[in-house]
Amino acid sequence: MLSAIASYEPRPVILALSNPTSRCECTAADVAKATDGRGMFAAGSPFADVEWGGRTVVTSQCNNLYVFPGVGLGALVAKAPKVTHEMFVAASRALSDLVTPEQEAQGYLLPPMRDIRAVSRAVAKAVAIEARNAGLGRLLDDSKYEEIIARAQWEPKYTPYRPGKAGG
Repeated sequence: MLSAIASYEPRPVILALSNPTSRCECTAADVAKATDGRGMFAAGSPFADVEWGGRTVVTSQCNNLYVFPGVGLGALVAKAPKVTHEMFVAASRALSDLVTPEQEAQGYLLPPMRDIRAVSRAVAKAVAIEARNAGLGRLLDDSKYEEIIARAQWEPKYTPYRPGKAGG
């Protein structure tokens, strides 16, 4: 099937989203082999990048972490009474816009996971602006939303814990 797709599409996009990894429809290596390294691959589980033809073909992990935290934050900051289909479209467009042409050339379908906090802020801003524009959110300037989102984004801080130790 992968070879058939590659025969029709110069840059096939393959989304193998089944979990766990052992149930995935195919692997990143399968896609590289069937498409001669032209395929762009995202999986629901993490896969290692693939070396093909003297270059690294990047594997993306398609995870709801890319969208849902930002959608929730954007709706909360906007004080939207509901989350609409259009807000999810705005979220997906914001996510897509974060992949640079250089990253896309390497095979990225999504921004690197290391950028997830910036991704969440960009998605939240897009959702808040969509809510505002649809008459469902607060009437704030884009920059004001950006400021509020930056302050509202949860920052995990873990206190060291050692059972049985005083002050821990």
